[in-house]
Amino acid sequence: MSRWSALHAYLHGGSAHTETVLREYVVPTTGELLDRGEISSWFFVRYWEGGPHLRWRVADATTATMRRLRDGLTEAVAALPPPAGELRPADWYARFGTAGTAGGAGGPDLGWHPHGTVLDQPYHPEVDRYGGPEAIGAAEELFAASSRVAATLLDATPARRRSTTVDLLFGFLAASGLTAPEVVRFLRGYANGWTLVPESHGQDLGLALIAAERDYHANPAAYAERRRLIDDIVTGRRGATTSVNFWADAVTGYAATLRALQGQGRLRGTVAGILASQLHMLHNRLGLSIPAECHLAWLVSFAYAEPSAYAGPAQPPDFHPDTLDAADRGYHERSKFVRARWPEQHPRPVEPVRADPGAPVGAATLALPEPTPGALGDASLAEVLLARRTRYDFGPDGLDAAELGRLLRYAAGETAPDRDAPSDGDAPSDGDAPSDGDAPSDGDDPPEGGGSRLLAYPSPGGLVTTRLVVLPRRVTGVPAALYRYLPERHGLQRVAADPGAARLARIAPQFAPPGTPPGTGDTGGNGEPGGPAGTGGPGGLDVEAVALWLFVVADLDRVRTRYGLRGYRFAAIETGHLAQNLLLAATAAGLSAAPVGGFYDDELNHLLLLDGLTSTTFYAIALARSVQPAAG
Repeated sequence: MSRWSALHAYLHGGSAHTETVLREYVVPTTGELLDRGEISSWFFVRYWEGGPHLRWRVADATTATMRRLRDGLTEAVAALPPPAGELRPADWYARFGTAGTAGGAGGPDLGWHPHGTVLDQPYHPEVDRYGGPEAIGAAEELFAASSRVAATLLDATPARRRSTTVDLLFGFLAASGLTAPEVVRFLRGYANGWTLVPESHGQDLGLALIAAERDYHANPAAYAERRRLIDDIVTGRRGATTSVNFWADAVTGYAATLRALQGQGRLRGTVAGILASQLHMLHNRLGLSIPAECHLAWLVSFAYAEPSAYAGPAQPPDFHPDTLDAADRGYHERSKFVRARWPEQHPRPVEPVRADPGAPVGAATLALPEPTPGALGDASLAEVLLARRTRYDFGPDGLDAAELGRLLRYAAGETAPDRDAPSDGDAPSDGDAPSDGDAPSDGDDPPEGGGSRLLAYPSPGGLVTTRLVVLPRRVTGVPAALYRYLPERHGLQRVAADPGAARLARIAPQFAPPGTPPGTGDTGGNGEPGGPAGTGGPGGLDVEAVALWLFVVADLDRVRTRYGLRGYRFAAIETGHLAQNLLLAATAAGLSAAPVGGFYDDELNHLLLLDGLTSTTFYAIALARSVQPAAG
C-alpha cells in the first residue's frame, strides 16, 4: 500500500487561483516527479474547511522531495495576484449551513488560514466512505485517474469543458455496470441527496432541475446520440488514449473490484453509494459547484429515461395525439388482461410488507394524537359526500396536531393489526382463466403467503403501494418540515426541511408566486392549469395561505413486479382511493381542501426527494382552515 503525503495551499481568490496553481505548478511538477520515479501516484481535491484550499497528495515521496515541493508550491502561491477582497471566516462558513458552524457561528473550531498559507498535513483517508480497508487502495487509484482527467481540461475552453464533462459522466455510467433504470435512480438520487447536505445551505437546487429540463428539451436527440456514441466508445475502444476512454477504463476496473469485494462480503456500504462518492470527487476536481453537479445529473438522467428521444428541436412530440400509436392508447392496450395470455400475465408472488418499505431508518418519529370518538364531527356520510367541494377559501388560522392526527388516522391510518392468513384468490381455478380474485381491480386481498396491513383504503393485492408525504407549514405542535406518515405508528418521520414558499409556488403552473394576491373560487375541479379563478393565472392558488400539504406518492416497483404492465393502473387507482379519503375527511372536519393533479412532475418529485421512476407523486392536496364553514 502506498504511503501518502499531503500539502494544503490556502487560496482565497476563487477557482481562478486554484486552477492557475494547478496548471502552472502542480500538474507539470507531478509529471516530472512521476517520470523520475520520485513518487508513484498523486491526486488533488478542492476543500473548504479552514478556508478554501487545494489539497495536493503524492504517494511514496521522500522527506527531501516533500520539502522541495512545499517550497515550490509556496513560491507558486506567492506569485498569484492578491484576492479581490478580504474573505472573512464568518462570511465563508455561512455558506455551508450547519457544517460551517461547528462550535458556534463562524465555525471557530474549524480553524482559519490566511490566503497564501501552505501547510504539510497528514493524509487521513475516508476508509468507510469508500468501502472499507480492502477497497481504499482501489479508491485512491481512481482518485489519481480523475485528477489526471481533470488536469487535461485546465486549458480547455468553457464550451469544451462543458461538453467533455457530459461525456465523462456518460462514460462513467457506461462503465459502472448499472442498468438503464439503475442509472436513472442513481443520478436522480444523487441530485436529490444534495438537498440533505449542509453544504447546500441557501441554494435553491430546484433551479438546477429547471435549467436541465430547458437544456435537454432544446435538443434531446443530441443527448441521446451522445449517450449512444459514448457507450460505443467505452465498450468498443477500450485502451484508447482519449480522456473519456481513459476514465471509463479506470471506472470499469474499479466497479469490478467493488463488486468482487461485495460478493465476498468484504465491502462496507453499497456499490452505488461508493460510486456516487467517486463521481463527486471527479466533479470536485473539475471545479463544479453543487448546483452544477445537480444540473448535470438531471440532464444526463433525461437521456436515459427517454431513450427514444425525438429527432430535434423542431419536432417535439405531440402531447395531444389522436392516433392508434399514441403512448396512452398503446399502454392501455398492452396492459389489458387477456384470457388467452393469462398464464403469462398471472400476478407474480412478492413478499408481504408489514410497514412502510420506504421509511428512513433511524429517523425520529413524531407521535400524533389519537382521535377521540366522533372527532370528525356529527355529519353523516351522506352529508359529507354532498358537501365535498374543491375550496380555496383558505383562512389565516393554522391547524393543530390533534386535527392533523384525526385527518391522517381516519383517512390513511391502519384499521386493524397485521393479518396472517394465506389468500387463495391468486391461484387460477383451472390454469387458463382468472378467477374473481386473480386480477383484483383495487381490492385489498393479501398477496400469496399472506400477511398484509389493513388500511383505511383498498390496495391491490394488499401491497400498499402508496405513501403519504406531509408538509405542515402552520400546524401547532408540528414543526414545519417534510415528513413521511407511518400508519403503523400513527406518527410522522422527518425526511427533510421545509422547502419554502418560493419552491412550492413553482411546482404547478396554476400556483401564484409568493406575494401575489390570490384569486377566489369554489369549484369541483382538481386545480388544472387554466381553471377557474383561484386555480390559474395571476390569481392562482396562494401557497403561503396553505396550512398543510399532503402529497400522495406511489411506490411503483413492488406493484410492477407483481402485476407487470397492469401495475401502473393499479397504483393510480390506489392513490385515488387515498386522495378521496383525505378529501372526505377534510370535508367532515370543516377544512378547505384543494386537490392538485396538474403539477410539474419532476420538480415536485425533486422537492419530495423522489426519483420519479421508482416513486412518483400522483396527487397533491392543499388544506387550511376555511374562512367560512362549508355548505351542507
